[in-house]
Amino acid sequence: MRNSIFFFLLLLGLFSGCAASEQVPARQAEAPVRVQSEAVLQQETTIGYKGIAETEYAEAGSLERKVLYSAVLHMLVKSPDSTNLLIGRIAETYNGYLHEAGTYKTVIRVESKFLNSAIADIAALGELESKTLHGQDVTDQFLDFQLRLENAEKARETYLLLLEEAETVAEAVLVEKELERLNGVIETLKGKMNRISHLSQFSTITIHLKEKKKPGILGYAGLGIYHSVKWLFVRN
Repeated sequence: MRNSIFFFLLLLGLFSGCAASEQVPARQAEAPVRVQSEAVLQQETTIGYKGIAETEYAEAGSLERKVLYSAVLHMLVKSPDSTNLLIGRIAETYNGYLHEAGTYKTVIRVESKFLNSAIADIAALGELESKTLHGQDVTDQFLDFQLRLENAEKARETYLLLLEEAETVAEAVLVEKELERLNGVIETLKGKMNRISHLSQFSTITIHLKEKKKPGILGYAGLGIYHSVKWLFVRN
């Protein structure tokens, strides 16, 4: 009779554990939002989050938006190697770090509140060909992870109580197996939440560098002739 009760509690805990992993349905991935200008970028960092999550999680109090900002720059520079050194120093200036370093592609992260200032400093190192800014609001996704984490931790507490009640090796093995699964779910959710928190605090800037070609002696002569002829036909 006692074994029947124990296995009933075990099944109940198993059901709770499954619910912890699946209670919150996966939402559609947020589409990246193209930011049209620096003014818009600065404005979006101060606007309160409005949407489904605000009403669904109103009981949690005021929400902290999780927005991931990134920028992609294409530049012409005299020396990519020396420019990369300066880009690394700019990252440190704005409390950031070098994420990826290459001759023609460098990725840094800076504190999000300094994103525009960092971009301006990098652009001053050469000739800026293009600039793209992106913002992605992942507040909904973060809160989903948070709820799933809370449910998984509650389920783990239930299994810990069941483990104390286990009187046979078979009972203990069943409970420990489910505890191991729940621990994996909890660590995965914590990792995802930590990554979102980190990327919302630090914006990513990807810089593509192209070396500026220097014309040879004949090239300079050709440029001189070109500008002379252009002056004859076209005047501002």
